Amino acid sequence: MRQKRREVERCVKQAIVQYDTEMTTLQSTRDSLVAQHTAVHEEVCCQEAELLLVKRQHDVIADLQRQEDEARMLAIQAEFCRERSARTIQRAWQHYKIKKMLKKAHKKGKKKKLSIAK
Repeated sequence: MRQKRREVERCVKQAIVQYDTEMTTLQSTRDSLVAQHTAVHEEVCCQEAELLLVKRQHDVIADLQRQEDEARMLAIQAEFCRERSARTIQRAWQHYKIKKMLKKAHKKGKKKKLSIAK
């Protein structure tokens, strides 16, 4: 009985030592993983901060570009209106000159007819 008891105690001690060894290995693995996680987490936080700065810069640049595009479109629209107005004025002036010329020609034609008829 003593021998069996010693054998059981020896098996229990061996199991405890094996358990302690295994748990120590697992704990050291866990500690290293926690350290790696902390390092990666800090790196991600730094990169997120940098990304936020880049995003803000991108937004500022996009706003400036949109303002420039709007200004360019307004300039194009103003130029189009100016050209259309100039064409309208030129067309009106040409019509006026043609009417005036035709009126003079018509008056001269009447005078010639009147002088021929006398």
